[in-house]
Amino acid sequence: MAGASFDCLTDPAAFVIDGANRICRLGDAGYGLRAGVLIAGLLCVGGFALAAKRPNVNSKLMTVVIAVALAALLPGLVMVLLVRADAPMQASRTADVVRERMTSFRAAATGLACVDVVKDECIACQPLAQLTFRACGPPPKAPAALQGRAQFGESAFTMPDCERQGATVLCGTSP
Repeated sequence: MAGASFDCLTDPAAFVIDGANRICRLGDAGYGLRAGVLIAGLLCVGGFALAAKRPNVNSKLMTVVIAVALAALLPGLVMVLLVRADAPMQASRTADVVRERMTSFRAAATGLACVDVVKDECIACQPLAQLTFRACGPPPKAPAALQGRAQFGESAFTMPDCERQGATVLCGTSP
């Protein structure tokens, strides 16, 4: 469908930021999709309500109602079970990406007692940095010689490794 993109659901960085609550922006093209799913849902509810009131409901009508309900349900099931970053078939890949990022952060900070993030252009890196680095303060938690700084560029989540320049950990594009 032109204009609709579900990349935000399959990206491990987006999963780190929003978890399972990610909502994609479908734009103008998505309006028709949302309206179609809403109409299909209302038809299903109406069909089931009709079936509950009438014991002798036409079996063809029930077949159509069930078919519409399944058609409305199928795209969501495919996304949740197969496509999303937290889907069973993608979860190990997402976990590997997150683990590799945290290992890279930790390796670049080897020898530093604490690290403060001073520049952060990578939104997905913030929660990982908080789990990886011990903040320096205030008040200072380590001698000045063992205090580090971290700078995350826009591509810090996708770059292979972070590097260390003195007491500064650099990840992603250079500041």
